[in-house]
Amino acid sequence: APQAVKAQLARRAAFCAAAGGKAPEGEDSAFNDLPDLNGDGVRDWVVGSYYDYCEMGETGKDSPPVPTVILISKGGDFVVGFEATEADWGVDLAPTPTFMTVEGADDCAFREEKPCAKVAWRWNGEMLVRKP
Repeated sequence: APQAVKAQLARRAAFCAAAGGKAPEGEDSAFNDLPDLNGDGVRDWVVGSYYDYCEMGETGKDSPPVPTVILISKGGDFVVGFEATEADWGVDLAPTPTFMTVEGADDCAFREEKPCAKVAWRWNGEMLVRKP
């Protein structure tokens, strides 16, 4: 994994340690490469997921949500293009350029009358921004 991914994993560990726990482990807290989001031909990265919380063990404390970060390739390195807690996201490969959708943390996943709103985001050269 690139150094930027390792730095984000260390940041997550420090975040959870400050809350009295440890960084989440397992499938839901993994980092993965993503399809190219900014059109430079280099795959991008995600660190974390919607389900990330610090493992608090037997402390009795509630865990704060751990940020999920999308890292975008830029000039031979990776920069944070998007960061959120408790937001579900997906990547749409059909259009050119590729864009991602983000679904807010509203408790709407099980509501039949109104599905969760999805917002499209595109790379603007510096960061992921809401698609007009």
